[in-house]
Amino acid sequence: MHTRFTNLLGTFIRKFAHRVIKRYYPRIQITGAERIPKTGPVLFCANHPNSLVDPILIGIAARRPVSFMAKAPLFKTPLLGPIIKALGMVPAYRGRDDARQVKKNSASLALVAKGLKAGRAMGIFPEGISSDKRQLGMVRSGAARIALEAFDNGVTDLIIIPLGINYDKKEQLGSKVWIDVGQPLDLASWIPEHSQDNEEPIAPSDDKRLRRKLTEELGTALKNVIVHVDNTDWDPLLTDLEIIFKRTKHKPSDQVPALMRRKRIADAINYYYEQDPATAEEIIGKVESYHRELRVAGLVIDDPILNRSRTYAIFTFLWQLAVLVLWFLPALFGSMMNMVPFLVTRKVSAKFQDDGQKTITTWRLVCGIPIYLVWYGIIYLTVLYETQQLPMAMMMNFILPITGSIALRYWPFFAKSMRHMGHQFRTLTNRKQLHDLREKLAGIRVTLIEYAEKYAEISPRPEKTPTVRPFMMLFAKAIGTACFLAIAFVIYFYAANLVSSQFAPKTEATNPLVLKSSAEVHESQSAATKELITIEQAYRNTLNKARELLAGYKAGNVHIENQQDSDQIQSLLHRYCTYRDSLLRILITYRPYQDKSLFDNQQSQDRALVLFVAATLLRHEMSANFVKAHDDLPRVRQLLNLPETRWGIPAGVFDSVQREMLDATYQDMIFAAETAYLQRDRFALKNSPLHNIIENSRVEIAGIPEFGIRADVNRALRDAKDNATDLYQYIQTFTATVIGDFKVNQREIDNLIGADDLHGFHQALKPGDMLIERRNWYASNAFLPGFWPHGAMYVGTVQEMKDAGIYELVRDKILEFADDDEKSEYKSGKAHAQSLRDILDEFERPVAENRYEHHHVIEAVSEGVVLNTIEHSAGEATSVCAFRPVLLSDAQIASAVARAYYYLGRDYDFDFNFESPNTLVCTEVLYRCYEGNREGYPLQFDLTTILGTPTLPAQNIVQSYVDAVQQNDPNNQLQLVAWIDTDRHKKPTSTLMIFNGSTTGPDHAFFEETLNRPGLTWEWERRQHGLRALITRPTEYLFYLCFSTTVGAALYQVTVRRRRRKRAELN
Repeated sequence: MHTRFTNLLGTFIRKFAHRVIKRYYPRIQITGAERIPKTGPVLFCANHPNSLVDPILIGIAARRPVSFMAKAPLFKTPLLGPIIKALGMVPAYRGRDDARQVKKNSASLALVAKGLKAGRAMGIFPEGISSDKRQLGMVRSGAARIALEAFDNGVTDLIIIPLGINYDKKEQLGSKVWIDVGQPLDLASWIPEHSQDNEEPIAPSDDKRLRRKLTEELGTALKNVIVHVDNTDWDPLLTDLEIIFKRTKHKPSDQVPALMRRKRIADAINYYYEQDPATAEEIIGKVESYHRELRVAGLVIDDPILNRSRTYAIFTFLWQLAVLVLWFLPALFGSMMNMVPFLVTRKVSAKFQDDGQKTITTWRLVCGIPIYLVWYGIIYLTVLYETQQLPMAMMMNFILPITGSIALRYWPFFAKSMRHMGHQFRTLTNRKQLHDLREKLAGIRVTLIEYAEKYAEISPRPEKTPTVRPFMMLFAKAIGTACFLAIAFVIYFYAANLVSSQFAPKTEATNPLVLKSSAEVHESQSAATKELITIEQAYRNTLNKARELLAGYKAGNVHIENQQDSDQIQSLLHRYCTYRDSLLRILITYRPYQDKSLFDNQQSQDRALVLFVAATLLRHEMSANFVKAHDDLPRVRQLLNLPETRWGIPAGVFDSVQREMLDATYQDMIFAAETAYLQRDRFALKNSPLHNIIENSRVEIAGIPEFGIRADVNRALRDAKDNATDLYQYIQTFTATVIGDFKVNQREIDNLIGADDLHGFHQALKPGDMLIERRNWYASNAFLPGFWPHGAMYVGTVQEMKDAGIYELVRDKILEFADDDEKSEYKSGKAHAQSLRDILDEFERPVAENRYEHHHVIEAVSEGVVLNTIEHSAGEATSVCAFRPVLLSDAQIASAVARAYYYLGRDYDFDFNFESPNTLVCTEVLYRCYEGNREGYPLQFDLTTILGTPTLPAQNIVQSYVDAVQQNDPNNQLQLVAWIDTDRHKKPTSTLMIFNGSTTGPDHAFFEETLNRPGLTWEWERRQHGLRALITRPTEYLFYLCFSTTVGAALYQVTVRRRRRKRAELN
């Protein structure tokens, strides 16, 4: 049971470690992976540049569990000990750790051999220690001893695989890693080739000479798979040569991946120093001399001005500046919020890691994971305590690691760019110096390319790795994306014909003609013919009127947001819907392929066919003209899609017409109608009074090819477009609802307005007053202009309407609206009429049973236009004022109140436009109730165009009033009645100010200043009370900790860099 648990734990740890390392080093390249057997005994021999990370990388490359030898002290480490035991690692005892324990190595080697005998994959680092140098250390005999001992114990199928682990910058997050799998060594064939005949038989494990040969061969094999220089003094030189080769534009070298190119450069240096030292010294001398010149000029070898033209260098500088500006704020935020765990991790890991960088990654990962988790937990709890919003806390923890990663990349780039930018600009102005530096660099490149080609003859370059230039890659991606979209469109096109039809008209179970005699059928056909002619004439008149309105709209003379113009459009739309419905009824009644007994002679059949064709084609013409006229006018389309109860217009008229036209079933019907007409004796049909209607419709339809007969491709395109639009509107509605109802800080007290202040405010109000409100901390405030974001209509109670002398006027107006809706042919209009009558009935109930005595405010919220109490609407605000229209008569005030009741139950307008009363936003309730800027009306609102859409921010109402007061306008449309302002940091939290038309005094001046208040709550409170008003003490301390740590770390880095620069100058 214990073994099974250990195995499961080891599997879990191994997978977890693989995921962590793949995130830390996301760019891992493995070559020769096919050489690794999936089963059987394997001994991996690898170099060891990065402590505990190397075994994990080998496991990733092997794709099978691998057990390693690890230094014995790790097994006693509290955290790592149980983990490495669960992974099946074997202790290696080193003299530097404890000389007394070295003798235990025999037992450890025996355990490795035993694992090999069991068919497992084992791993060993023959160097015995980790190293920062780009040089293979002394290869010890441990690997050879293990292999030979396993062979003696019957593991004759043992394979030894050399592995080279090469890092670009191992200490850096996101560094490239190249794992090169060398040629496998089959021990069964190697031993006979290298054994010598001895006088007495000797077991391979006891043959010291054989062990030495195997050790030497493993060392040679490892040098073939790693970046190795024979002299460590050449290490800085290797970096310079790598940069020079990268900029040579030498195609054969460019085709070799970066880390492979680094290895070839190292191998070439080793070769030339061994075979031709004089030439090697000459080349290296030139590079070192050039390097010194650059250092004097303040440049480095990969600066853009040395490798590109002046124009390209300037463009590069500008691009670097743009990148620095664009990512500065995310990097700064990431630095501040991650600096504490970053420094703590560095400090703690430094206590454990060895000298150099060989264990730096290991200990930073081991220490950093728990430290960062604890820190992120602190941030999470702090944000949760501060805002009482779980989404805010989760969002912060999502942002922290992303911005932290940005900061890790940003600041090195910032330091490098800024350090050299000034020197490069200075060098750009010294043409002679720049020319000399470029000429010398060009000469070095020519020499290096020459010797690179000579070395390629001795050691051929690796096979060309398939690479694609960035431009070609972008082009290929574009082509691939286009092909994918084309395939998707084809699939969509055919699928669209398989889904259920959008055109499914309701038909009666029995045709009404069935119960009629031949004479009655003839009379019905005559009546239908007259009706069709009447519809066609009315439609032509309506079409001409619609075209006039459309021309006026395009010329700017017709405004959709104007109530009169909107009513004209809705009236025409109502007629259009009526005509289409009547034509649909006719074509269904006389459609072909019915029981032929309905029409007992050829003449009756011809008349039925003509009725069907005329109704179908005229209806199609109407649809085509309707869609074509408005398809490119999104604001008009939006209006035509909105429902209107008064006219019985359902929602989505334009979209439904367009979808119906592009539906396969519908188009089949159109095609059938025209085909039947063409196949019959058209001369005989010419005598029909409907013949001209058919011919005119055919001509009109032919003039609109995008909606012509069988426009299948267009149908699929428009269907796709409509579906995308529907999805966008759904997302927009969902997002607007979430943002509108989301409160950034839930710790804020909801009811800052005192009960007495609210009562006094309520007593000052009259029916018809406009309430302008502010609620702090709502996310929607950030997207609305100014301090005042919300408007509502105060309608008062029945008693208040009676006291104001408008009750009967309100009743009469509501009754008038109900009577108009009752005349509608649609159920929705009749239902709305009944709801208005129910309101009138409610008015007459006793006060205790009358909900309108307790609900005083009508406002548009995300749920729609609703009736609220003053306690909910104004009482839960953080600032609320009331305006009274003073230029209106009692009848006009009563009409506005009645309209407010008329709009009850309408949907919220998530498109935020004022082009139709079908859906409403908060201030649009006020706008529509007060006649929507109707010409000649005493109250006019100042609309603002935002993102191409006219709208009325609540801030505009306050601004218009204040402007009129400051200009001493005697015809000021509004009167400030009362205002309640709040401050959660004072006691009491609210202040009531009654004005009743007064425009003087400090209170009024204070009200005028609200126009200068910012919309964001945190900014307003910061201006009032400073940062401490926004946050609690724990958050304040945490902020200071992050800020001071970040500033301190920056100053420390600047000081360290200056000291290094001075030392370099002295040297």
